[in-house]
Amino acid sequence: MQPSYSFSLSLPARESIKAGLAMAITGGIAMGLGWSNPSWACIAVAVVSMPTVGESINKGLHRLLGTLLGGGLALLLVALFAQDRWAFVFGMSIILGYSIYRMTISRYVYVWFICGYISLFLASYVPDTSQQIFNLVTSRVQETALGVVVYSAVSTLLWPQKSALGLNNLVVKLLDTQKKALQGCFSMMRDCASSGSEALYGLEAQLVSQLWRVLDAAEVEQFEIYEVRGWWRQLISQTEQLMESLELWRESLSELPPDMPVEMVFINIDEFQAAIAESLDQSALLLQATSGDEPQRVDLTVDTRQLAMLSHHEQAVWNNVRYALERIETLVASLHITIQMLVSPPRSSIWEQPKKVSALSRPADADSLAGLARGFVGIWVAAFFWIYVDGPGHLFFVVFVGINILLGQLAPIQWAKFFVSESVGILLAGVLYVFVMPHLSGYFELSILLFTLTTVLYYIFWHPRMTMLKMASILPFLLLVSFRSQQQYDFAAFANSALSMLLALTFGALVSSFPFSQRPEKMCLRVVRRFFRQASRFLEQSTQPASNRKRDISASGLACMQISAGKAGRWAGSIDYELIPDNSSEQTAALVGSLNSIAYRFKMLADARAACPVFQDGFGKHVREWETVIGEAIDPWAHGRFEEVPAGILQDRLPELEAGLETTLAAVSEEAGVDTYAATSRLLGCYRGVYRALITHARICTGFNWNVWRESRF
Repeated sequence: MQPSYSFSLSLPARESIKAGLAMAITGGIAMGLGWSNPSWACIAVAVVSMPTVGESINKGLHRLLGTLLGGGLALLLVALFAQDRWAFVFGMSIILGYSIYRMTISRYVYVWFICGYISLFLASYVPDTSQQIFNLVTSRVQETALGVVVYSAVSTLLWPQKSALGLNNLVVKLLDTQKKALQGCFSMMRDCASSGSEALYGLEAQLVSQLWRVLDAAEVEQFEIYEVRGWWRQLISQTEQLMESLELWRESLSELPPDMPVEMVFINIDEFQAAIAESLDQSALLLQATSGDEPQRVDLTVDTRQLAMLSHHEQAVWNNVRYALERIETLVASLHITIQMLVSPPRSSIWEQPKKVSALSRPADADSLAGLARGFVGIWVAAFFWIYVDGPGHLFFVVFVGINILLGQLAPIQWAKFFVSESVGILLAGVLYVFVMPHLSGYFELSILLFTLTTVLYYIFWHPRMTMLKMASILPFLLLVSFRSQQQYDFAAFANSALSMLLALTFGALVSSFPFSQRPEKMCLRVVRRFFRQASRFLEQSTQPASNRKRDISASGLACMQISAGKAGRWAGSIDYELIPDNSSEQTAALVGSLNSIAYRFKMLADARAACPVFQDGFGKHVREWETVIGEAIDPWAHGRFEEVPAGILQDRLPELEAGLETTLAAVSEEAGVDTYAATSRLLGCYRGVYRALITHARICTGFNWNVWRESRF
């Protein structure tokens, strides 16, 4: 019997070969058609190569849209200010600043990145006639379209990776994670001890973010998914709400009395838990194309007699837990209905889909305005250098500075490493330009060079975290060599452009520190201060009558607080703790966790206020007492004085506040009905929860060496 041999390539090898093949084909088509800049089409291939077909097409469409928008702005800029140098620079700075601003608030970050890049790049060409600039813009659009189409075709026909195939499995994995978090919270409620469920929140958030990306790609790949995209988006939105509700519930469990079994208050808690878990299981079975039974809903039964025997602040805690449990049960049931509509949608459901839900909704903040100012100032600094010094690159130096500022906004960059990687890319391009390119006799040899170079570089820098290094290694060759059908060699022009790129990168790194340092520890401090300023504004707005509020505080202030907490976590993850060893990564993680806890406590407070809009005289006075002490605790943190709020002082004030809570709720229970008492007790319990979260945050701040983070480093 002859032995059988099998050979299979790894995923990085397959994807690298696909990128190299698409690069060679694209260059051949562009040169065969006699287009003026075939390297532009190859650049499109280099940047749209993604792991799956849908992601590649999606990014390609975004690049094409950004190219159209940027090309239109370039035409407008040249048409209006071609003869006025200062007005032209002003227009460039406005376009770059606005593009960066849109990158910070829009879902379509890459579209605005390409818009800013293309508008500067095309406007920097100096045409003899208006027809030339128009032809240049149309050439850029058609060559970008060629690169997108060729790579999409190659990725579809050769080793295709489909996002749609894993969409259901990804939802099942998320539901399983949420079920584990649910079981952990139930265990925590019974045992009054940490069950590790808080660690699952990060995994849930990661899976939800991944789901949005996969769905965007799957809509492009399969018409069946695109047809019911409204239900898919509602499903992901419901999982987000369930994730948030689980976290709110977990936060409220820390205040439960340890000596009271949960079964004494919630009589049918076991049946209630089993029904929710069964509903999640049946939802997962539906997505796995396995028929299951219809889950039965169970209402939570509360022993009102036992609840009435507790102290008022304990009743407030149990009321918060009850509200969270009922909210979770409603979301799980709604999620199951949505999955039923996806698995076997009636024809009417396709035409009557839910309102479109956006994956990202980010209000503008200080970082948005700083990005706008950074783009504006960066262009002017580069323009003054170009006009009065006239360094290498001439006007293209200004363009390269703008591109580096855009890159810094797209993702945090370690500028020293980026400078080294781009220098290596330029050196590699120089070696190929001098010693290899002149010896190529035809496109067949050039295609071999493009295929080999792209495949090797993409295989080396395969990991997603090395994407910036991959671009820094391949793009200098495509930009500087700029191969054409009639190739001309000018090493002086090559060296001039290469030096301009490196000098512009240095300028971009310097401008990135305006108007404040972008070092991770400095940004983390800024975001923490901003978080507490937002919390302070929330308290100020919440004390105003609803008719006097300019906007819904739940939709604006709370969203900003959650975004700031997320930003603090991302910047904290970028800190080099070897250079700053005084504060460990565990301490920083605890700090970020306390911010998330405070944000969720304020979310619970906002929901409770909405359910209790009318305050009686005594009750309103006690509410203002809570708001005063919370505001006094937050104020030093909002101004960066993190050491000035000792946890002991906050803890000493808590018994007096709890005594006032007991007195206030005793008066409310005598004057109002059951529903009013439940609403008011829940609201005061939320104020107490916010205050306790601030005490926890103060304890964490005590162990921090804040001065180390404040020190300037070079």
